Amino acid sequence: DPYHKDYTPKRSPRNDGGVMHLHDSNLVVATHVTSIPQEYAIKNTTLRNDDECRSAEEDFLDQVRAFKRRRNKCLKKITFFFLLFASVASVTWAVYSYLYVKELDNNKKDSSNLGDPSKGLEKDNRNDASDDPSIAPSPSTIESLPQTMTPNLRITFSPGAASSDITDSPFSLGSEIPISSPISTITFPPTPLTQPSLYPSTIPTSFPNNHPTLVPTGSPVTTPPTNAPTTGRAASIRKIILGISDIDKLNDGVSPQSRALRWIIEDDARSLSANDPLLVQRFSLACFFYSTGGGSDGYDNTWRYSTNWLSAKHECEWVEVAENGLARGVWSCDNTGYVTKLQFPQSNLVGTLPNEFYELRSLAYMNFYGNSLSGTISFMVEKLTALKYLLAPRNMLYGILPESLYTLTNLQKLVLFENELEGSILSDIGGLTKLQELKLAGNKLDGTVPDSLFQLTNAIHISLEQNDLSGTISSTICSLWGGYLSSFVTDCATSPNSSSLPEVNCPCCSSCCDELGVCVQQRSMDAITIFP
Repeated sequence: DPYHKDYTPKRSPRNDGGVMHLHDSNLVVATHVTSIPQEYAIKNTTLRNDDECRSAEEDFLDQVRAFKRRRNKCLKKITFFFLLFASVASVTWAVYSYLYVKELDNNKKDSSNLGDPSKGLEKDNRNDASDDPSIAPSPSTIESLPQTMTPNLRITFSPGAASSDITDSPFSLGSEIPISSPISTITFPPTPLTQPSLYPSTIPTSFPNNHPTLVPTGSPVTTPPTNAPTTGRAASIRKIILGISDIDKLNDGVSPQSRALRWIIEDDARSLSANDPLLVQRFSLACFFYSTGGGSDGYDNTWRYSTNWLSAKHECEWVEVAENGLARGVWSCDNTGYVTKLQFPQSNLVGTLPNEFYELRSLAYMNFYGNSLSGTISFMVEKLTALKYLLAPRNMLYGILPESLYTLTNLQKLVLFENELEGSILSDIGGLTKLQELKLAGNKLDGTVPDSLFQLTNAIHISLEQNDLSGTISSTICSLWGGYLSSFVTDCATSPNSSSLPEVNCPCCSSCCDELGVCVQQRSMDAITIFP
């Protein structure tokens, strides 16, 4: 013991009930050892002096005071944020209450101005955006009409309307209002309806109206209801289209999506309902029309052939057959009416393919050879899982080949030569095992030719010349000559006056092209066709 080196415990000669007394010069410690054998007696005990005890006590008190300071600080912060939240909530509730009361006052003013046509029209325009069910005027409302409006008028409500007489619009108009000799009363059902219902009117109106129609006396007027799309139909169609189109483009007013939606709702003679399974297809084709230079609503039409596009016919009849027998437009559909083939070679299409185009899920063939299509190949191309032929050579497409393109495992022909595509050819291309033609010549592709090309055992034509590809074609790719391969072209030659080495070393290519685009045949090759 460093503090009591001379300390030696001494056993007391006394024995008070099993209590052993240990003595030293400063302290006496009594230890109860009644049940402890003598061999387990305490051998060493560390004793602290008074200074050390006071120091430990002060340290403990300092820690307690620090804890109290931190606790008080936290309580102050909690109190501050609670008061801030309460203040914001109070202000918000006050503003909300004020606006609610103001809205109630406005509604009362509108109901008091029932006889003012201009105010009624203003109210009806506000109600046009409502999704409430059919609204019928109550008898109390009719009785509140000014007496100056009632002479020589008659309003007759039928006691009820069958469900078949009411269309899908909350404001549909139907049967006639009988008109008899001039009278000065307004009649209505003796028993008010417990539930609001729609009463037909004889006079179609360009805006929905929830007030009774005041019909002047005279010969009965029989005007058929308008065929314009109703608010309910328009809202339902818009809700469906919002699932595939961006809301900002639909609200743009001049965008292809907005024009297509307006045509579907207002101008399309077929007047498809929101439940029609072909609604999305018809809208997507309309977007494609407006996005690639087609115009039928005051815009210039750059299409070389009309192909009956946006006519009242079914989409499968939007096609035009030239004298040489070449069809342009919707080439074919399946037995359920979904488009499977689109053919637009050299049709002067100008613009981009909209995202809605990739909603044509049954599309198996698309040919846009020799147009002016620009933009990138969207990653949404992965939706075209049935696609077998992707032919868009001699356009102005740019950007990379998206990874989603390599997921189209049914693809048989990928023909995109003479565009402005860049980036590298991913090794994922080996997954397109059904591919027969791979023609990417005349682009800006770089990197090396992936060895996974050897997996294209069904390949017949591969043309990768006039790019920035480099490297050596491996022997595994050359093994394709044992299958169906008949032509394989890369930049594996140099011009006679050039001292540089070829960009690609290809010992098994059928033709090699130099930097000037001059190709020299190395093997016999079959004629290469663009169209199937």
